Amino acid sequence: MLDDNGLNPAEYIAAWNRKVESGEADKEEATAEQPRRDVDLRDSNGMTAAELRFLRNKPIDEAEAKTAEADTGDVEPRRSVVTDAQGRTGAEIRFQAAKRAEEAAKAKALAEAAADEPETANEGHDQEEGDLPDAIRAARDQPREFAEQRAAELQALLPEARRGRITMGVGVGTDTGGGARVVIGTSEDNGYLRKPLQLAAGEEIAEGRGHAETSILDHMDARDIRPSHIAAGRPICPPCADRVAAAGAEPASPLKNAKEDQ
Repeated sequence: MLDDNGLNPAEYIAAWNRKVESGEADKEEATAEQPRRDVDLRDSNGMTAAELRFLRNKPIDEAEAKTAEADTGDVEPRRSVVTDAQGRTGAEIRFQAAKRAEEAAKAKALAEAAADEPETANEGHDQEEGDLPDAIRAARDQPREFAEQRAAELQALLPEARRGRITMGVGVGTDTGGGARVVIGTSEDNGYLRKPLQLAAGEEIAEGRGHAETSILDHMDARDIRPSHIAAGRPICPPCADRVAAAGAEPASPLKNAKEDQ
């Protein structure tokens, strides 16, 4: 849109600013045909540059709207996008929830598959003598000595401040195939092993929530392993000693005197 002098808004503003700076604006005579212009940059019709731009753009916007309507037909107005506190749209929230559900299903399937697999590869007599892990060979040949020594070793690896509060245990037994099995137990929940503790090749962890010795026996009972020797890094308490005896196993480390519990 152009003014009476054929100037567009930008040209008009630039020309008026030059008049104001040079002082010509103050000398400009106001007439009925050309009313005096103020310094807020209005044209001869009293319109600001913003109003001029609006009038110029309005027919363009209307023409574009008619063209879009002719191309698309009757369409619903676009709804505003709603987001949550984290700025996520509904579609993003649904996508993330579906992804989490998929990952949880995969993790569950992997856990179930792992639970169905044998605990160790040495069950029965499938392995050759040279393929047996050192722990399995030692447990087979000297079960009492191995259990006691391994329990003492694990106990010594605990952080010094925790050795008097956590008990590590070792169980040696035989599976239905005649193979030696070594089960490590701890008095911490779910078989948690503190650093630098770790299982040796052929060993398996008992994921219990009680004493190390009873967790080992529960683990063996659930897998048809016949226990022969149970050892602990601290003296075995009377209730655990009773469980060991009831399972037909022998304690391979010192027992705790019943008077010490009183």
